[in-house]
Amino acid sequence: MVHIEKLPLGVLQANCYLVQCAATRKTVVIDPGMEAERVIERLHALGNPPVVAILATHGHFDHVVGVRALKQHTGAPFWISEVEWELWAQHAHEHPVYLNLPP
Repeated sequence: MVHIEKLPLGVLQANCYLVQCAATRKTVVIDPGMEAERVIERLHALGNPPVVAILATHGHFDHVVGVRALKQHTGAPFWISEVEWELWAQHAHEHPVYLNLPP
């Protein structure tokens, strides 16, 4: 059996999903969004299950900004399609505007 939990994150309420195998507790995080700390807190509340992968459905900032912190916390590999990675890279100069950061 698989357990799926939805976490709406950030001001845009992008949906992050925690997908966990009930038997092994192995967990995949999909679209960690803009609030990695909330994802980490939820993983802690779940007893720190082993995170085996971090996936992004696409390269929009509100789906991937939290990847670095989550990767550092869990050690899990990050997966995104090559096309979406290129999209992220092409528009990276725009991301500070959305995040209220200096360019």
